[in-house]
Amino acid sequence: MTNMFKKTLVAAALAGLSVNAMAAVNLVDESTRVAVSTERLSNTTTNFNLPRENFVVELGAEYAVGDIITITFDTDAIAANQFRSTITTSDTLDADGLPDPNVGGSTLALGLLSTTANSVTYRVTEVNGALSTVGQKFTIANGANFAVNAAKVLSNGGLTASYAAQTSNGVAIDQGQKSSVKLVHVASEFVGAIGTAMNSTIDVNNNRRNFVAAAPLSNIESRLVVRQGLRDELNIGTAADPVWIDFILPVTASTVTHTVTGDFSWVVDTDANVPGVQARADVVAITGCAGVTDGTDVTFTAGSMTFDCPSTAAGVTQDVTITFNVKQGAAAVGGVDVAPGTLPTGSYTFTGDFTYNVGGPTRTTTVGPVAAGQWTLNGSQVYIPYMLYGPTAEQTIQLTNKGTQSGDITATAVVNGQTLDLGKVGVSNARTVTSLNSAIRNAMVAKGVNLSGPGNFAVGLTLVTNVPADDVTVYSAYQRGNGDRLVVVNDSNGRP
Repeated sequence: MTNMFKKTLVAAALAGLSVNAMAAVNLVDESTRVAVSTERLSNTTTNFNLPRENFVVELGAEYAVGDIITITFDTDAIAANQFRSTITTSDTLDADGLPDPNVGGSTLALGLLSTTANSVTYRVTEVNGALSTVGQKFTIANGANFAVNAAKVLSNGGLTASYAAQTSNGVAIDQGQKSSVKLVHVASEFVGAIGTAMNSTIDVNNNRRNFVAAAPLSNIESRLVVRQGLRDELNIGTAADPVWIDFILPVTASTVTHTVTGDFSWVVDTDANVPGVQARADVVAITGCAGVTDGTDVTFTAGSMTFDCPSTAAGVTQDVTITFNVKQGAAAVGGVDVAPGTLPTGSYTFTGDFTYNVGGPTRTTTVGPVAAGQWTLNGSQVYIPYMLYGPTAEQTIQLTNKGTQSGDITATAVVNGQTLDLGKVGVSNARTVTSLNSAIRNAMVAKGVNLSGPGNFAVGLTLVTNVPADDVTVYSAYQRGNGDRLVVVNDSNGRP
């Protein structure tokens, strides 16, 4: 008898759990999720309006008088006076979020019980009818809109509402996967991205004056495609399963300033008597940007290139194609007239400065910097992270070439945080060992480095050899006074 009684209680409890598990409130399907841009929010001093019909609760369980409903927001962006004090549910709602005549089901009357800084709690005061309360809907805004604090939503990265309900005696009911909804998403309205990175390989077989050809480009071209645009929708799903929501309160865009940062020392200055770099027209060809076509429309420095494009219309994304020509219009094939003589390795980044208006002064928002590609070498590049120089320091730097190709050796040195181009410091002949001790010291002195004192100091060295990388190994070591010789691990003999 006792066992039978226990089994009955367990069965009843499981049945109750099953009913509650199937009952699920729905905040997602009837609500309208929107995006508000960082540009709009950062320039809104107080509140923005969110229509009350954007947030709709659809019940998924049977309710009784005395049951408690609490809606919690993940930031205190909505003041307590924004919530209705009494609510009547319906199985359908008008476009403005108010109840339509109830076709079927039992309506609920809800009375405001309490509020906190970020929540509102209602109690069921009436259940009208003997039918089901499942499917009843309601909104909670006191007026046509919620007045939402812009700064708090921006700081929080959006606004999410979560639902919880319990019976009058404290049993949780009506929970499920759709009991929470992110009503407001925050993102930039502007698109500044890399469509095609300017990844190119500098060819040591032509003394680093051109690239290894990669179709559709020739061996003197490197291409960057920048994607710019003004979004009117935001994908809150995935690329495979997109969910698009609208931006509300959009800004008005005007221009985009494109800046590519990296080593542009290879760009020829056609007039040394005029400040800045007067580039040749053929150094770059640009499409997709009205009014900008070639190098004469671009501002170059040794470390950047900059040009302006008109902004696209809302909802339009446009590709700007930038094709560099390292021959720069020179007559000789292969770019042998390129100054300063060899192409530099290194990485490039892109930054987009978008100019826009929100009804007052013109504003600017920046996208990036983002990686835009790199120029690498199909030859040897060895980094020695630490080499001691000074009055009592002696260096040993020996470059071994086990291959069949000979090539020039160039070097750069980092001294007290300053990078010095030491130029050519030797020639690596096939199947030979080349000592670079004196050549590097002499090149540093020629650049103004004092090796006589008052003390020793550390230098970082990079050696570039115009031969295949796998053929080169560098031995690097130093000795202080009469002390022991200390071997320095470099990225040809130890991969530091």
